[in-house]
Amino acid sequence: MSFQDTTRSERTDRLLKAEDAVLEAGGCVLRLVGLYHSRRGAHTAFLRMGQVPRWGGYTVNLIHYEDAASLTAAILGYQQQNRGSEKRRAFVGCDGTPITFQAMMDAVKATGRYDGDVQFTGQQSKNVGKRMSNLATRELVGWQPNYASYSKFMQDGAEDFYSTSGLY
Repeated sequence: MSFQDTTRSERTDRLLKAEDAVLEAGGCVLRLVGLYHSRRGAHTAFLRMGQVPRWGGYTVNLIHYEDAASLTAAILGYQQQNRGSEKRRAFVGCDGTPITFQAMMDAVKATGRYDGDVQFTGQQSKNVGKRMSNLATRELVGWQPNYASYSKFMQDGAEDFYSTSGLY
């Protein structure tokens, strides 16, 4: 019942076993991709590192923390509306706009809000990353992300609760 993954690892196998256990017990799974907000995510880790031993062309999928929370609430609302009849379902949380590491950091640099430079030093490999879609999840629960894409979030100034609340 779980997702098929072409790049298997011990970590992936553990996650898939956990998902399978939840699904077999009649539960639902929400699979979230790379989480970020203005002050936390791969972009801040890469800025701290400076030189990153990864290929800059590697493609990832992202979702803002606030969107992950609103998607979770939408799924719970959908479940309640359907009186829990929706069992053994896997939902996917992403913004639907895959991005490469290099494009991610180019967007960060363009904001002028972040200090530091990043150089990706890894070589291109056969594994170019993943492109995920959550169109089925969106249509089923009636959800859209507030932050349409990572690039758009950065282009709009990287402002969110975490950068404006004064708490972080």
